[in-house]
Amino acid sequence: MKRALINLLTLAIVVSFAGCGSSTGASQNNVSDTSETVSTDSKNENKPSIDYPIRNITVVVPNAAGGGLDVLCRMVANAVTETSAFKGKTLIIENMPGGGAILGQSYVANADGDGYTILACTASVVNNTILNETPFTPDDFRWLGIFGEDPPCMIVPLDSPINTAEDFVNAAKERSLVFSTGGHSTLTHIDPLVMADIWDLQEPQFLHCDSSADQMTQVMGNHSDVAMMTSSEAAGAVTSGQVKCIGIFTEAGVGSFALPDVLSFCDQGYDFVETAYARGLAVPANTPDDIYEYLVEEFKTVFHSDNLKDAMSEAGNQWVYRDAEGMQEWADSLAERTNSVLTVLQQGM
Repeated sequence: MKRALINLLTLAIVVSFAGCGSSTGASQNNVSDTSETVSTDSKNENKPSIDYPIRNITVVVPNAAGGGLDVLCRMVANAVTETSAFKGKTLIIENMPGGGAILGQSYVANADGDGYTILACTASVVNNTILNETPFTPDDFRWLGIFGEDPPCMIVPLDSPINTAEDFVNAAKERSLVFSTGGHSTLTHIDPLVMADIWDLQEPQFLHCDSSADQMTQVMGNHSDVAMMTSSEAAGAVTSGQVKCIGIFTEAGVGSFALPDVLSFCDQGYDFVETAYARGLAVPANTPDDIYEYLVEEFKTVFHSDNLKDAMSEAGNQWVYRDAEGMQEWADSLAERTNSVLTVLQQGM
C-alpha cells in the first residue's frame, strides 16, 4: 500500500534537469576530513567482484533544480565522470520536489535496494520524520557519507546597531528580536529557539518566509531584526554591502568559503556550532551489503577527488567528509536538537 501511494504521487511530478554553478572566491584553509584521504591512483584496488553497476545510477534530489543541493550533486556527478568511477557509468540527477522534500525522500525509501536509486540528503531527511507525517523513518536508509556543508550565518540590516555576536546576544536579552526564517520548523526556525534557551534570551518572534530570497528581502527592508541562512545564500548581499553578516556558526578557527572574512560565533566567544547543513547521500535500507560497501568505497574516492574539491571551492562551497558512521552521528545529533524544541514548534510559533 505504501509503495502504491508513493508511485501514484510520483506520476504528478515533472522531473527537471538543470546545471548550475557560481564563481565566488574561496580559500583552501577550511577543509575537514574525518577519515584518511583516499588516493585516486588506488581507487580500483580491492573492489568487490560484483556485477554492479551495469547501468547508470540515479540520484534523487528532493528539491527543485538550481538549488544548493542540486548544484552540489551535479558537481559530484561531474566528478564521477572525470574520475571514471563506477566502471564508467554516469550519475543521473533527478529532481523530485514536493512536500518539503518528503516526496523524493519517500520515493527512495521505498525503492528497490539495487544500488541504482540514491537519495541526496539534507537535514530534512531526519527532521521531516519528527515534524511531519512521513511514510518512512531514518531507519529506512543506509547512509553513504557526507561530502559537503554550507555553514549557516547570521545577517542583520545594514543600519542595525548589531555588529557582533556580543551585540546580538545583548540585544536579544533586552527585547524579543524578530527573525525572518526559511519556513516554520526549518533549521532557521529551530536554531534561534535553541539559542534563546542556551543563552537565556528573550523569546524570539518569527516572520516565516518561503525562501532565503524572501528572508533577505525582509532583512534588507528592516521588516526583521535578524535572519539565519547558509553562507552561500548570504554571500552576494553581504559582499555587495546590502546587509551585514555578524558571524558564522562553525567551530573556532573554521570560517566559511563563501564568507572568508567573517568570524565564527565561537571565535567571538559564543559557542554555537551548527553542522546540520551538511550534504550527503543514502540508499534504501534493503540494499545488499556487497552493493552498499561498493557504493561507500567508490563515493569515498569521488568525494576525496581533486575534481570535486576544486569545483566546490570555486563555487564557494565547503568540502567536508564524514563516512557512514559519521553521517549516523550527524543524524542522531539532528534528531536530538529538533526534539529538544519540539513542544515549542508544535505550539505554532
